[in-house]
Amino acid sequence: MQMMRPKRFLPFLVLCLVLSSCSTLPLLTETSATIWKQLPPGTAPATYASISCAAGRCLAAGQEATASDGSSLPLLVALSPSTERVTRISTTLLTRKDTVSGVSCQTDGTCWLVGNEATQHGSQTLILKFQNGTLRRVASPNAPAPFNQNDLAAVACPTPTSCWAVGQATDPLNTGYVLIEHLSTGRWLTARAPSTDPTGAAQLAAVSCTSPVWCVAAGSASSGATHHTPRALVETLSQGGWHLVSLPATQDIAALSGVSCPREGFCRAVGTLTTADGTLLPYLVTEAAGTWTAGLLAAGSKDSLAGISCPDVTVCYAVGTTAPANAPGTHFAARWTASGWKSISLPSLTGTSLAAISCQSASLCAAVGSADVTGEGIIFRSS
Repeated sequence: MQMMRPKRFLPFLVLCLVLSSCSTLPLLTETSATIWKQLPPGTAPATYASISCAAGRCLAAGQEATASDGSSLPLLVALSPSTERVTRISTTLLTRKDTVSGVSCQTDGTCWLVGNEATQHGSQTLILKFQNGTLRRVASPNAPAPFNQNDLAAVACPTPTSCWAVGQATDPLNTGYVLIEHLSTGRWLTARAPSTDPTGAAQLAAVSCTSPVWCVAAGSASSGATHHTPRALVETLSQGGWHLVSLPATQDIAALSGVSCPREGFCRAVGTLTTADGTLLPYLVTEAAGTWTAGLLAAGSKDSLAGISCPDVTVCYAVGTTAPANAPGTHFAARWTASGWKSISLPSLTGTSLAAISCQSASLCAAVGSADVTGEGIIFRSS
């Protein structure tokens, strides 16, 4: 009589049939390569969505809930990992209609921020510039009609005067298409995005650039009018245009939310793979020497990955949430070196998640997120 396998192992077995790398996938062990400390949140209640660090300074962006109806105001805080000082930045020019989702800072102190501004019939793109302690709005384009919702999710600036921003434009039928915008010669312009399935939907959630002419963006795309089974989406900027990347297929829902490329030809993108029974698994897409592969970050892990930062080709950090069955989620972080991925020991909290991380070196990083229970924004830094 053949013995049946317990049902709880099926999601991993199904995935391994699709992704060839599962045969050598190790279990996740813990590393203490760096010490992580929680910094003052800056304000509460709040949710941090992104962070960017350069030249010893970081800028974190999110939303601050300030009304009983759940509406929020954009929240920006500057932090110095070395001094552990967290300073709130004035956002008086922004309103409850505005949402800030992504930020990118350069060594000269210039930071670009992107998001959206709610309108009567949808939303339009929002682009901000933070320089010399001053925040100002910058004119930003939108997709033409009938796209009434224009949202930017992330931005990457390889130089202070050249940036790429990515997101989604949605029509009244709620079909979304990739939205890409480019800062060049002092103006933001829309860029041509490669075509995905015209009957489905597509969006980009993250972007990383090594130069003004080479970038990688990551997100998700679906096929069919019902938008079932989204798949991971990767697009690259090279040879003067954006191109789709062919990724290994998977039968489960896959979406990417973070990407980091320390040099051309070396990239890691992270996200979440959701199996048929709703299990969340840490999804990892990697480019090495021009070849793209996909798989799980580690065997046995039930994690949802949100952000990644690779300061160079020898080390990467990924953050997200661990979601055990019938228990509150907990923030999660892992570190990759030549010996593989290992989980990071972080300050103990419950009901928390990490959304983004930015690393200036192999040992100097800052990560942000939120606590569902207390409503506080969370800031961690390594030392």
